[in-house]
Amino acid sequence: MNVERAYPRFKSKHGKQSIQYPQNVRVLSDYLIIPKIGDIKAVIHRPIEGKIKTVTISKNCCVQYLASILFEDGKEKPLSSTEGKAVGVDVGLTHFCTTSSGLKYDNPRFLTKHEKNLKRKQEQLSRKEKGSNNRNKARKKVARVHCKITNCREDFLHKLSRRIVDENQVTVTENLNVKGMMKNHCLAKAIGQVGWGMFTPHAEI
Repeated sequence: MNVERAYPRFKSKHGKQSIQYPQNVRVLSDYLIIPKIGDIKAVIHRPIEGKIKTVTISKNCCVQYLASILFEDGKEKPLSSTEGKAVGVDVGLTHFCTTSSGLKYDNPRFLTKHEKNLKRKQEQLSRKEKGSNNRNKARKKVARVHCKITNCREDFLHKLSRRIVDENQVTVTENLNVKGMMKNHCLAKAIGQVGWGMFTPHAEI
């Protein structure tokens, strides 16, 4: 089968770019079949077991195309229960979180680790002429650093939350007003990079 190296064409070149296909999308082992586009090579990171409802294709600032697949697996939603091992989670800046069982997880500070590289890339971007190809290349380099930071943070938060959920049946977290806490200019940068809003389900962001 011939694989067409084509991608969706968005109406706008700026801001969030995405397109949703509600039907007639097929997912195979290493590519997607999209209506009016054809076959697109893809890395399928988990098996799709069920009826596909929608497929949303988006492009990020690093010019990477991502497909979010919504499917119905036919399984019933599990009932909520308060039985089993319970744990309380308190988040912080020195330690990302501390559990009631005494476990402490360090704050990885991903932005701080990449800050020097990000600053250098931003300085290179500021020296480029507006509208030039070199400026566009420099902009993509800055975007890739931001994307790296985001991916590292999301990976850390996902693995930590998965670990806590697997080891406990009931998890209790504090209700944080992250938006209000960000008004403190002395702590805004540290709070912004730690990612409390993604980790705690009831945080106000």
